[in-house]
Amino acid sequence: MDKSTSTAAQQPPDLGAANDHPMFDIPFTADVDGRRFQGTGISLVEAFATGLLDPQLAGESRLVKLAFAFSGFSVGLLVNATVSEADGGQGKVRIAFADPTGEHLPQLRHILNSYVAGDLISLGGTIGVASTAGSGDKPASAANPAAARKHKQLGTAATIAASVALVIGATSLLYQRAYSIAVPTPAYVMQSGETLRAVSSGQIDYLNLAAAAAAGEIAFAIRATSGETLSIAMPCDCAATLAGVEKGSTVLAGEPVLYLAQDVEDIAVGANVPPELLYDLAAAHHIELTLANGDSLRAMLDTNQQHDVAGEGDKALIPVTLTPDTTLDPDQVGQVVRLRIHKPAPWIFAPFQAVAGLVHRMRTGAAT
Repeated sequence: MDKSTSTAAQQPPDLGAANDHPMFDIPFTADVDGRRFQGTGISLVEAFATGLLDPQLAGESRLVKLAFAFSGFSVGLLVNATVSEADGGQGKVRIAFADPTGEHLPQLRHILNSYVAGDLISLGGTIGVASTAGSGDKPASAANPAAARKHKQLGTAATIAASVALVIGATSLLYQRAYSIAVPTPAYVMQSGETLRAVSSGQIDYLNLAAAAAAGEIAFAIRATSGETLSIAMPCDCAATLAGVEKGSTVLAGEPVLYLAQDVEDIAVGANVPPELLYDLAAAHHIELTLANGDSLRAMLDTNQQHDVAGEGDKALIPVTLTPDTTLDPDQVGQVVRLRIHKPAPWIFAPFQAVAGLVHRMRTGAAT
């Protein structure tokens, strides 16, 4: 389209005077029951088109689709209307909107207002957006190729960075799902050594709270459900730490009561885990411990410990002891610990484990 044609096309269209709503000569089509009519004029309340009208449709109300074909896309509006033969006949059809203020009104008003303002121009059977730039104007990229090249490089770099982030995120998620296991039961910081457990279900009737008890002294007594009182003696001259119980507490058979240790500075982490996780603990690349205060450290399973089932039936748990790679303070005994098992992974996940190890060493180094 040359400049003169574009200028003429941008002039406001002629307004009809058939009623209070002006008629606009905008290219559109109207589909009625599978029949397509070529539009000749449209307003906010009615439209006119040309085509062969089925006599059975004359005077009937139908759902009419008004389609406005733009350059590269089209806009379709559904309108309830009465279809009839227009005055004068000769294949001219009148489409009177049954509800001019329906849901189609905002879109139709926008199209008509844009046409009146000259923002839309007629290009044969379609509608185009009026050009506001002169024919001699050039894009900024053509005038400044260096800026265009830099902009393209920045876009390429952003795309690469987004792709790398997506790959890393997906790989990390896969690693978490396939090679990382959260242990469902909590663990506790305890003094490493022997664990005295309840030999029967019942109530704690006596606890030896001395800082250090001699071998042979009564460590604790349980009033069993049968009515008997069962006394457990200290097996060594060692310090005892309560395993989360106190006098009067109710315990089950196999539940830890006291942690015994020759050296009060020797601290470990104990937990009761499901039997199916015992092999994963033994074969783990490392076990991640998260303390209640937010500190994170690593540990390995104490393989010298004999693992006995604590409990009965399908819900049996196995007590285990974990040795942290960082020395814990005695005042941390009794804290709750969350466990996560990291299994050995293929070489593709090695960078994740290396980065995690570096972060762990930096955190433990800063802590010490």
